[in-house]
Amino acid sequence: MSWDYHIHSDYSDSDQTLEQILNQARQRKLEAIAITDHDCIDGALQAAKLSQNLEVVLGIEISAQGEQGQSIHILGYDFDPEAVHLRKLCQKTLIQQQERSLWQIDQLQRAGYSITVNEVNKRLGHGGWIYKQHIMDVLIEKGIAESLSGDFYRKTFKNGGICERAIVFPSVLEAIKAIHADHGLAVLAHPGLSNCIEQIWKWKDLGLDGVETGHSSHSFSQMMRLHEIAMALGLIETAGSDNHGRYGKEPPIGSVSWRGERLCRQKKN
Repeated sequence: MSWDYHIHSDYSDSDQTLEQILNQARQRKLEAIAITDHDCIDGALQAAKLSQNLEVVLGIEISAQGEQGQSIHILGYDFDPEAVHLRKLCQKTLIQQQERSLWQIDQLQRAGYSITVNEVNKRLGHGGWIYKQHIMDVLIEKGIAESLSGDFYRKTFKNGGICERAIVFPSVLEAIKAIHADHGLAVLAHPGLSNCIEQIWKWKDLGLDGVETGHSSHSFSQMMRLHEIAMALGLIETAGSDNHGRYGKEPPIGSVSWRGERLCRQKKN
């Protein structure tokens, strides 16, 4: 694989700095990468400035929701650097997320757990936004939680736990429209993981440009199915590790076997 178009940095929910990511990409002899932080583009913009002899395609992973409220992620690529529409759309999500994170810390304190906002803030990277990984990292260090997504997380942050609180995400159509308004490409992230493969036809009609055929969570049969759909609908195909550093269980950068297409040749005008 010569490129990896799905990587997260410490501008969102990874512990890896841009310099570490770029060094790994060079060591693996990648030709291009995309920094696709959740709902923010600052890491991608900075990576493009820092990169030498390595193409960095501007990217973002937008948190959206389907018609039934299910979590859907839309990758945006090769958009205008100003990203006026993307910033406006995602700012609402980031503010809600920050408010929820602070509320979650307060909930944990009220339940008797030893955790402070200051301790969590020390985990933040360059983005300045608190993600669940930062909270969980403090709890793991103190021996309160066993892992980022283990029993404590499922009991406390999911399934009606004391820290469960919904966020209102934009619709898939709103995400696609914002990406197109900034002259980018809209690609459905990890359809197999999100259990939304059968929705691709509908979202193609809404303007979807491509699908992430190659993803670390996809089985071979899922990749073949997505490839068939992409060929039938004329969608571009991308591939990425979805690496989150030590905050995730994904494989190393550049290790997904499905090659996908070179995005630098696909930009919409």
